[in-house]
Amino acid sequence: MKSFFLFVLCSLILFQSSAQVQELEVFRKKQAFFIRYDQGKTDSIPRTEANTARLRKELEESFLQFATHRQSCNLENLKANSKGRSGSSYYFDTYSYSMSELYREYGIRSKTNNTNYMIGFYGLYDYSRPDFAALFIQPFKVSSQSYLVYSYSLNGQGLYFIKDSATNQIVYKGQSLSSSAAIHVFKEIDQRHCIIVEDLGDLGRRALVLQKTNAGLKAVPAFKGNEIDQAANNFKKKVYKEKRMYMWLASNRGLSVGYGTKYVTIGFDESRNAIFFRKYMNESKGEIKLVEAIWDGNKFEMDDCYLGDYLDDSPVPMPG
Repeated sequence: MKSFFLFVLCSLILFQSSAQVQELEVFRKKQAFFIRYDQGKTDSIPRTEANTARLRKELEESFLQFATHRQSCNLENLKANSKGRSGSSYYFDTYSYSMSELYREYGIRSKTNNTNYMIGFYGLYDYSRPDFAALFIQPFKVSSQSYLVYSYSLNGQGLYFIKDSATNQIVYKGQSLSSSAAIHVFKEIDQRHCIIVEDLGDLGRRALVLQKTNAGLKAVPAFKGNEIDQAANNFKKKVYKEKRMYMWLASNRGLSVGYGTKYVTIGFDESRNAIFFRKYMNESKGEIKLVEAIWDGNKFEMDDCYLGDYLDDSPVPMPG
């Protein structure tokens, strides 16, 4: 009832303020300045570790002002204050950025609990990547609670924040490690735990368990089994761990280009409290193995998996 009241309140004052759009513009300018600074294209501030840390902190604070604005509980506010629309995209200001509605899971043709909002910033490109600088807003309905995940990335690295829609408070902060939306799955395991699956871009996806506390959501080591040895920088080498923070379905650039995202999907079956993924051992012969683990004793027993163990992981050929 409380969240419904907040939604109605936001809707009533929808057309009275465009302040959240102004917060977005402030963030865009700070991000553009940081990129110029980071590329050594500014003379006003010398490039030092201290200045880099300070500017990153200012960028994060500016983003939080946008994410926790009092109108941000209703994404319709951004649409209503846009300057125009083309298809599913809404354009702002002098076309300096736009917001688009995207399916989170393209195989499901329903937008109910399946929508990502992407805000792209024009002119902030690098390495010919149009998503060099991007921002995502992801609404999730988790049991009876509503959350919004706000994330931004700079060339594949950034931050994401999970916000409780009812209280407008940030309940979790994590690293965004791709140029896509940070979270692919966000579901409830039981009354005390949730599971999220993070998108790592070319490096695959990884699952993380969050425990509900009075202060918000807290990441807990809820996985048991073999872990990819990241210290050795060898995806094929694994080390047994009694407690792990993540379950990683690992990929690389060659696999991502050759096979796309079809093979790097981690799912969660709420009816059985089971985390799962599929191994396409020999798809042409129908050899597809389902790997799953049931939530038991506040943990999942499941090994990390590298797709290159059974798919061709040859490096991407260089052009020319």
